[in-house]
Amino acid sequence: LAALRLGRDRDARAELERGVAADPEHAGAANALARLLATSADPGVRDGRRALALARALRERTNSAEVGQTFAMALAQAGDFNGAVQVQQQIIATLARGSATPQFLQDNLARYAQRQPARAAWPADDPIFKPRSPAVARG
Repeated sequence: LAALRLGRDRDARAELERGVAADPEHAGAANALARLLATSADPGVRDGRRALALARALRERTNSAEVGQTFAMALAQAGDFNGAVQVQQQIIATLARGSATPQFLQDNLARYAQRQPARAAWPADDPIFKPRSPAVARG
């Protein structure tokens, strides 16, 4: 994630690939890899088919909003903008029940409706980028 934050998508992909290879059941690593493959600004890093395969497998295991967003990103990168719009609208409807919809979700929905893929894996202020103490990281 540090490499992602620094814009070093190739390094991030290599690390995430190693993580997924070491533990294929680690949903966090697979989700991060799928998002990177779907959204990277570097065309050499993007791989829509692989992103979609990873996201589809994750979605079969969990129907979380986080995975749903990744699935929509992968659908858009693979060229299924109608599917991406539909999935993104479902996520927004589900999240809207509890609070205001994050702008990041609305922005991606607008991109998909304009037949454009997402180019940001997470919003800049996403908690995924916040440092955690070692005690918290261990769970």
